[in-house]
Amino acid sequence: MDLSFREKSLWLVLLSLATILIELKGTRNASYVLATGVFFAICAALFVDGNFVVTHLLLGFWVIAHLVEIASQLVLYRRGA
Repeated sequence: MDLSFREKSLWLVLLSLATILIELKGTRNASYVLATGVFFAICAALFVDGNFVVTHLLLGFWVIAHLVEIASQLVLYRRGA
């Protein structure tokens, strides 16, 4: 099967578009988790004196958000979405 340059470049563009969409979906899921963590940190700042709890909540949810991003990208690549 001999493909022209235009057909090859179109397949490459479609493949890269699918990859970008999967990465964006993973980032979307991570941003939901991080926004929830920021909300909890703000609530903790209202009720707790000092910055220890607020800082650890933010750092913890930041790590969890990265894990959610990586896990959701792996699941989406596995499903072929």
